[in-house]
Amino acid sequence: MLQVQNKDAGTLIGTGVEPYDPTVFMASSCTRGDLRYRITVEVKDGRYRCTIDGFTHEGGSLYCKSRPISFGLLTTDRLPPADVGKIGWGGGLPDNDRYTLWNELKAKARLLADGLAGSLRARLSGAATEKPW
Repeated sequence: MLQVQNKDAGTLIGTGVEPYDPTVFMASSCTRGDLRYRITVEVKDGRYRCTIDGFTHEGGSLYCKSRPISFGLLTTDRLPPADVGKIGWGGGLPDNDRYTLWNELKAKARLLADGLAGSLRARLSGAATEKPW
């Protein structure tokens, strides 16, 4: 969804949502939900810059008997936020499962970002060049 369009500055900012369905194990149904992100495209002088960031996981499963588990903002941290998925918070997940889900979410975000950037590059080939500002 396009949120900001500034023709004078050559900036487009939008948000996207990708469904997240964990593939790691069956007990992870409370993490089923959405992976949200922001995409910014800036153009000037026949060049463009694309930034895809702000990946956030929001659990929202209808299949979860307790509260959904949301990992929140995906970071470069090796470990997930300490309170996410702990016993008493959304039903609880063992630590090794939390780590596996955290890494799966980050891998999905990387694949999504790479796919979006590749698609943009293909669409703009010949119209603009991706160069450092």
